[in-house]
Amino acid sequence: STATANTTANTIANTIANTTASTIATTTASVASATTAWAGLRFDGAPADAPLTVTALPPASPAAIAGIAVNERIVAVDGVAVFTVDDVQTAVRAHQPGQIATFRVVGKTAAAVERIVSVKLGAFAPSL
Repeated sequence: STATANTTANTIANTIANTTASTIATTTASVASATTAWAGLRFDGAPADAPLTVTALPPASPAAIAGIAVNERIVAVDGVAVFTVDDVQTAVRAHQPGQIATFRVVGKTAAAVERIVSVKLGAFAPSL
């Protein structure tokens, strides 16, 4: 009958709409989880005796905006001492983009003044 056909058609339409909405939500969640926190610190070519000396900062990076400078050395993130680039990456990635990470840095001058810099982390999304 026509009523049965309409009910079946409505059921199919609702199933397709719900499945599509679910797929979109899952895809959006996957893309969001692929985005990691990013400070923009570079340590390429840092001296062997000071591996966490900042060697480059993209001008619009979160660390540069917060005031960290080239030749400063990162000694802690969120109050925890860091010794390797992996330590810094792990500490930063423990955050979500938009959160604040605190970096303890040692200045680049002979006086080597130590200071705390709060960095509002940005988002880094690898190519999908």
